[in-house]
Amino acid sequence: MNFLTFIFDHTVSIIEAYIWYRLMTNMLERKYSKKVYVIAASMIIVLLSLKTAIFSLPFMENLRAYGSLVIIVYTLIAAIVLFKSTLFEKLIWWGIYYIGLVSMELVVIFFMIVILRIPMTEISNNEVINQTASIVTKIFTLVLFEIFINRRKAKLQIKPSIHRNLSFLVVFNVILLLGSVVVFFNLNNTDNNLITIVQLFFAIMLIILLTTIFLVFKIERDSRKELETKLKLQQMELELRQNKDITKITDNLRKLRHDMNNHIGLIKNFVYAEQYDNLKTYVDEVYSDIAIANEYIVAENRTLSVLLNAKKDLAKQQGIDFQSFVAVSEINIQDKDLCALIGNILDNAIEAAGKSPHKKFIDFAIQKTNSECIIQCENSLRTKPVVKKGIFLSGKGDNDLHGIGTLNIKDIVAKYKGTVTFDYNDEVFQLRIVLPIG
Repeated sequence: MNFLTFIFDHTVSIIEAYIWYRLMTNMLERKYSKKVYVIAASMIIVLLSLKTAIFSLPFMENLRAYGSLVIIVYTLIAAIVLFKSTLFEKLIWWGIYYIGLVSMELVVIFFMIVILRIPMTEISNNEVINQTASIVTKIFTLVLFEIFINRRKAKLQIKPSIHRNLSFLVVFNVILLLGSVVVFFNLNNTDNNLITIVQLFFAIMLIILLTTIFLVFKIERDSRKELETKLKLQQMELELRQNKDITKITDNLRKLRHDMNNHIGLIKNFVYAEQYDNLKTYVDEVYSDIAIANEYIVAENRTLSVLLNAKKDLAKQQGIDFQSFVAVSEINIQDKDLCALIGNILDNAIEAAGKSPHKKFIDFAIQKTNSECIIQCENSLRTKPVVKKGIFLSGKGDNDLHGIGTLNIKDIVAKYKGTVTFDYNDEVFQLRIVLPIG
């Protein structure tokens, strides 16, 4: 093996290992630190290099398939052991990894045979052509997966109802694709049937890949619809809660107004008789009737009112001092986006403040200037968060900011051409969103 061949082989190995690392660490939930996954990906490079070195020996060529099997099994075991996600999700993304690798290899082979008219035997036996094709294949596969990963900032949600069909599709695709590669690389003739065979296999692969892509996007679309349905149900629940709270407040105020003359008369009698202890007790009783009205947060936006009161009650249950100030009559955001944005901000703040060993508090405000609407939230923390890829984690590594996530907050703000900034120290976290008006 000359130096150039060595470089080519190791470049291919590095790219293939990096593809595994990128896909698995972005699509599955991690269990360990980044270093563990780097080591796991490095082992793929080692195994690929050993496969090239050992099975290139004359007496080992017939056993080359076993080297590939070892690598396939290793990547599967690594996916199962190193990630928290369900076994089904691990199998799905491991299968997609190999579908991407093998299908892109078939595309390159098809291009070389049908378009460039290079015989299959020359592709298999000519070292330069073979290595060039391998590098091109891996680069295109890497680009394809990078596009796929960057388009999805959240992990794909796969419902149990489609597990069986999706499992069958992935397993069938992997078997057929691997089988196709074996057939391609064992063709020892260059007669006219070769082009027909290649075209047939390519057509089959294309149909399967299109079906797979369609299914993945269908899952994504269904997940999005399910989220929208949940948001609508949440809005309905909030409206029912608001109606119940307003009814209670109205009943208390109506009763208070009806009894107001009697209240004033009794208070006057207590004052004239200088019965101040009785006066204090009576005033406390009257005040308790209107306390619920004083505690209820009233905003012009109905959805915002209900949401703030619901989160205030949740914070109160955890011993968190919740203060809010809303000085806007209208917010130019769709109710579903407003519910998702404010709800996620306050959920994050409640979870973080609830863990704080210091004073537990949340200060939330919405104000506006002549040209901007400003949303601010400040809350106490247990420890200074760590930022990784735009996601906030606590100093101990658990996720203190969750829900739809910091990235989704940024997406909603960006949708309305606004900006979001974060500031924090060891005890306090601050969020500030600026949205243009009009």
